[in-house]
Amino acid sequence: MHSDNFIALLEKNLGKLPPTVHKAFKGVKYSGKNTLESSKEVYLDSLLFSVKNRPKDKIRRYYALARLVFSYINFLYELMKRVNTRDKFKFFMGRENYLTGNVNSLFFNSVEILIDNLPSKYKMEEITEDEEILRYYDIVFLLLLSRHPGMKKLLFTKHHFKTKILKGRHPLFSKDVIKAYELAFGNLESISPILITLESVIHGIDDYVDVQKQPYRKVFSDVANIVIGLFGILVYVSIRQQKDLFDNVSSLLKKKTKTETILKALKESLVDLTWTPFVEKNVIKILDARSKKEEYKLAIENLETRTKGTTRTLTEPIKILLNINFRDAGAIAGLVWILRAKQMFHKDILDIKTDLKNKDYKAPSVWAKRYKLRTREFTERLTYLNELYYSKSLEMRKHLYKKYPKATEFLIREITKTHNDINRLAGI
Repeated sequence: MHSDNFIALLEKNLGKLPPTVHKAFKGVKYSGKNTLESSKEVYLDSLLFSVKNRPKDKIRRYYALARLVFSYINFLYELMKRVNTRDKFKFFMGRENYLTGNVNSLFFNSVEILIDNLPSKYKMEEITEDEEILRYYDIVFLLLLSRHPGMKKLLFTKHHFKTKILKGRHPLFSKDVIKAYELAFGNLESISPILITLESVIHGIDDYVDVQKQPYRKVFSDVANIVIGLFGILVYVSIRQQKDLFDNVSSLLKKKTKTETILKALKESLVDLTWTPFVEKNVIKILDARSKKEEYKLAIENLETRTKGTTRTLTEPIKILLNINFRDAGAIAGLVWILRAKQMFHKDILDIKTDLKNKDYKAPSVWAKRYKLRTREFTERLTYLNELYYSKSLEMRKHLYKKYPKATEFLIREITKTHNDINRLAGI
């Protein structure tokens, strides 16, 4: 069998996929006896490749991870189709069944591949002060450790994720998401581990693809956090589902469970993210744009594509697990997305020199290349984008404040803080 057949299998389960995903699976071979085994085979091959053969070319690094995550999601879709009522009942009772047996088998295979390819040397970067909210990731890690003792050997990868946050290499966006939704809908402690873990997956994907040169221990840690996150979320949500009587009854009545709904949301978020290579490639066209309007269109497309998928990845599980109605969840998510866009734009400005060096272009680095830093033209363009999203947030505030005053004020305060930071960077 060859890749064309596997793409057809993917699209049967996941719907129409962007050209980047088609290219990612081009030339992939598999020999599974059925579609479930084929998905497992492609996933494990992709995991081994991602760890051992990180491509030098950025788009090929993206393809490597696309094969990894989409074959994993497809494996779960194929598995769900095969689970009968008897197995569902066993699952709800906490007994071994077809579903958990297959998931555990794939998890064990994944951990063994990681252990077999451990870096020969690695050193944990010193963390002098852990942030309380990051300890939610410990919960998920320990949950998987209870299933496979070999996870002890991967402890440094959890440390790697925390270090990114504590040393300011990435903002902890899930922290803002949790605070906003708690102010609007109540305590999120029971699902916060899912959100922190999802962010570890996002940062793992970002750094594996975007950072041009990394020592093997960091490459390994990024892949490990993606895998640990994907399995950790599944196991954590499954445990919650076993305790949800209504969800159990719904499942037995052939209705979709929350686990299946979250799987679908995760799939849709990943599909959103597959458009990122297109906008990253297009943003360099700013150099040849004939008008500011054309430049702004390219810049907005780049920023919004990169931020909407990651925002959905974190906000959709909250809506599903807390049974928040669509309108309210969407209203809060809209303002949360503005915050994400502002934070990402701020980071893009801070990363201008690094991005120019790596040829990893975003709008600020392309503007710096075209107009030079601190020039009037450069500042004018940063200011335009900064004010555009700030104005949008104030417009949203009018509609949200009456019903969710605390959440709205928190988000506006954080947006304003980032807005002012961007103005300072732009030299205003």
